[in-house]
Amino acid sequence: MSIAIVESLKNLKFKHKIFLILAILFILIINLGFLNISSVLNIQTDTQKIADSLIPRLIHTSAVKDNINLSILAAYDYVQNGDKDSKAQYKTYIKKAVGAEVKLFKASSSEADFEFTTLFETQINDIYASLEDLIRAFETGESPEQLQNQLQNVSAKRDVFANFLNEQIEQKTQDSSLQERLQTQKRVQQTIAIVIGIGILTLVTLIFIYIFTNRTITKPLEKLTKVARSITAGKYQVVDIDNNDELGVFAETFNTMIQKMRAVQESLQIELAKTKQLDKQKSEFLSIAAHELRTPISGMKWLLDMTVAGDFGKIDTDAKEQLQKGIENINRMVVIINNLLEVAEIEAEQLQYKFEKINLKKLVKDLADHFEHAAAARKIKLKVLLEKIPNITIPADISKLFIALSNIVDNALKYTPENGVVTITAEQDVNEIMIKVADTGLGIPLEEQARVFSKLYRGSNVEALNQIGSGLGLYIAYQIIRKHEGDITFVSAPKQGTTFTVSLPLE
Repeated sequence: MSIAIVESLKNLKFKHKIFLILAILFILIINLGFLNISSVLNIQTDTQKIADSLIPRLIHTSAVKDNINLSILAAYDYVQNGDKDSKAQYKTYIKKAVGAEVKLFKASSSEADFEFTTLFETQINDIYASLEDLIRAFETGESPEQLQNQLQNVSAKRDVFANFLNEQIEQKTQDSSLQERLQTQKRVQQTIAIVIGIGILTLVTLIFIYIFTNRTITKPLEKLTKVARSITAGKYQVVDIDNNDELGVFAETFNTMIQKMRAVQESLQIELAKTKQLDKQKSEFLSIAAHELRTPISGMKWLLDMTVAGDFGKIDTDAKEQLQKGIENINRMVVIINNLLEVAEIEAEQLQYKFEKINLKKLVKDLADHFEHAAAARKIKLKVLLEKIPNITIPADISKLFIALSNIVDNALKYTPENGVVTITAEQDVNEIMIKVADTGLGIPLEEQARVFSKLYRGSNVEALNQIGSGLGLYIAYQIIRKHEGDITFVSAPKQGTTFTVSLPLE
């Protein structure tokens, strides 16, 4: 039976589970509220009952006491002055005392009350008898000594009565207070017992709610969260949730999505393997092609250089100019071939680095000397601020770093119009050195700046300068600088030039 109930609860819709939990908590709160109100009302009722029974008795007792005292005073006045009105007052007060005593008797509700009333009546009768004896002695003309004796007797009876009342009233007050405390204690104990019972019921209910929510809500959510996190790590595993609620439907949909993602991932892995294989084959082809092209092109360049130098005979000026253009094109081909070889080695991770301490100022000077002729030929001012360059050493592979910086400077010269300026400088920071190459060239379009260091990138605004390039120079420079644990950044704006910054660690 209990298993069937648990299964039926487990199959509830998610919103119904939440509603059930809230309903149970609401019922518990209402019951606790009613319990508190009921306990307070019961204590108030018991206290009121005790007060209702005690206060009237105290009032009636006080009335009897007052009337007795007044009757004694009236009798004294009658004996002393012989005033008939005093005797009449005496009779009136005695009747009132008896009437109050009757009311006290009627207000009695327990055996102790009746016992008190009986003793009270005896005391009143004793006082009444002594007063009657006093009046009789006065009216019969007894001697002053006998009247004095009667007066003393009345006074003694009055004192006994007063002591009796004080003792009884104090006792009654204590008894009533004790009774009130006992009733309150009893109610408190009953309330505590009920609270403990409700507390146990609440604890059991909360345990049930915890187990219920843990099994049907928390654990499924934890499973989903765990699987979702594993996806970020590339693990596409399904989640095991057999709920029939919204979580179950979500888990089923989630598993379907994971299975599709797994299939897509496997397909991507296959395609990636194919792509890597094609890249490898391409790199191998480029390396082989570049090597095969380098030898004949070197031979062609050697022959053209010898021809221009007149080693094979004198040539006219026009022929010499045409041969010179041929040499320039061959030089461009050599640069492209070298770039292809370097890219192939980078992608195959075969580019070897040999780090050593190199002088920064000498490196920049060699760089400026290398491009001095090219800058002059293009009518561009190559400005090198050697005096601002720190005379320090940095760890680097000098040949690779020279290639990277050469590609940046060559790029600046290519895309700076005539009469432009290319500036090379360096600054030392706390932990790094920053080499800057700034030009006044075309700048790089904003929408293309994210692709500057990718392979085969050439700006869309360079056609106007009619410059030939492979689109590999900055890619090679970026890879080399990264191998030096450095960084290469730039700022550029169209028609305002570009500044490249190469940051290298000092140690």
